[in-house]
Amino acid sequence: MISFDEMPVSAQKAYTFTNKVRKAVMFIGWGVFLLNLIISFINGYKSAFISSLIVAGIIPGLIHGEFTYKKMYRNLFIIGLFIDVLLATIFAYAGFIFLIADTIIFIMKKPLVYPFENKCFLETRKAQEEIAAATYNVCLRA
Repeated sequence: MISFDEMPVSAQKAYTFTNKVRKAVMFIGWGVFLLNLIISFINGYKSAFISSLIVAGIIPGLIHGEFTYKKMYRNLFIIGLFIDVLLATIFAYAGFIFLIADTIIFIMKKPLVYPFENKCFLETRKAQEEIAAATYNVCLRA
């Protein structure tokens, strides 16, 4: 695995931006959870905890699903509207898992970008150009 310091500048910026977005979404998610939980209890709903987790996890689930979706889209080549909606639904309903995982990772003071996602940052056109330029400069010096 490539570390943050070994990434090209554009990949580091994308990584940092993604980490900040995920932190903001995590805090918003827990705010939505608490707000939904309070409203559900006031209205007398008995399944308030689970429904609040699901509602709070919709956005984190979709944000985390982005990298998986990109990988599947690239590998399948044929992806229809049904599969798009199915993937979005799965990630939206499983989002509370990402919300809980992100919270644990945040408490441990680690980045909220998972190591397997680094490859996506390195595959961008700008990062590839920076890698090629760095390789070219190394070859010229040799």
